[in-house]
Amino acid sequence: MQSFLGHNSFVSSVVFSPDAPSVLTASWDGTAVLWNIDHGQLIQKFTGHKDYVNTAAFCKTGTSMVTASGDGTAMIWKVKTGHCSQTLIGHGGVVCSAVFSADSRTVLTASNDLTARIWIVESSECACIFRGHSAVLTSAVFSNDNTRIVTTSADYTAKSWEIHSCQCVHTFSGHSSYVRKAR
Repeated sequence: MQSFLGHNSFVSSVVFSPDAPSVLTASWDGTAVLWNIDHGQLIQKFTGHKDYVNTAAFCKTGTSMVTASGDGTAMIWKVKTGHCSQTLIGHGGVVCSAVFSADSRTVLTASNDLTARIWIVESSECACIFRGHSAVLTSAVFSNDNTRIVTTSADYTAKSWEIHSCQCVHTFSGHSSYVRKAR
């Protein structure tokens, strides 16, 4: 068994690298850390958020990653250098999740401001805002073909949205508690 020691607070997410024997952790200490999975050694520390980090996710190639933070931002990082290449600013509250699209050209964020947003990686511009939940969003994910997203919420629902129109196409209701995660 391997332990990864180095965060000063709660570890909020862990994800495997798509291209190397490593894992990426996000923590409420405000950092994300890339670890060698075989030896437990710290490879790269990502610092820059002003509050806790909820999640971290790699792009498909593993060369970039994105973090979602309690400071209301998502940051895109170069994995090898630990340099923040872009900060995505626009949410009015905690960013609960952030993921890359399959082609790595866009990032999807979900926030407790009741919105999800798609961001163009090249320009850091917000391309679409998805509104319709009545409580905090807990996660959002792209479909494999990048034509839809699914959001989950503390309003006990998940919603499916068309990306090209930014419109909700279906609400999945019937849960007796909040819906935590879309995958």
